[in-house]
Amino acid sequence: MTRRTFRAARAAAVAVVAGALSLGAVHPALAHDVHPFGPYTIALGWLHEPAYVGVDNAVQVLVKQGDHAFTGITDKDLTVVVSLGNQKMDSMPLVPSADPDTGLGIPGEYEMHFIPTAPGNYTFHISGKVNGTPVDETVTGSDKTFATVDNPTDVQFPNKVPSATDVSTKVDRVASRVSAVEGRSIPPDSQPLAVVALIVAIVLGGAGVVIGLRARRRGSRI
Repeated sequence: MTRRTFRAARAAAVAVVAGALSLGAVHPALAHDVHPFGPYTIALGWLHEPAYVGVDNAVQVLVKQGDHAFTGITDKDLTVVVSLGNQKMDSMPLVPSADPDTGLGIPGEYEMHFIPTAPGNYTFHISGKVNGTPVDETVTGSDKTFATVDNPTDVQFPNKVPSATDVSTKVDRVASRVSAVEGRSIPPDSQPLAVVALIVAIVLGGAGVVIGLRARRRGSRI
């Protein structure tokens, strides 16, 4: 039962942090890497820059034919594989953002949304076809292509929100302490008290994050 409790506490703590960071402000795309493919030009980069850990973002591809946006691509024509170091995401479709029925979105723009969970220089590998023209390009983030993913600590104000990784590490440490307590020869009545105390500490920590976020929201409304 103790292990189940801590698994739930860990998942809840990570969810709180991820949700908090996803509320952060985002900015328009700034830097893209441009490549010609026959009569078409493809610009590849982040949808939002700066790019931060834990904040929703997307691989953005802008396709032009000459000076005009090219809109004849479906979600089956182009795919992207995102990688960081030796970790690689499954191939995902690049979906048109423009909706012809409502007129919303940007013609010639194609996206694949995800949340980066670690800092670093991400690599985007796009492949497929644009109106029959083969496309295959791999680009890694740098000062000459698109942004490196950074931790959001430097832009957080007034409270610094711990990252999901930090929270997970702390919960793991607490869980190991509980396991050590369970292994000792102590009276059975004392074990539940130790477990409850540790769980309360985790809950109070999560409550502190929520209170900080509420204070931040109130401040932004003034």
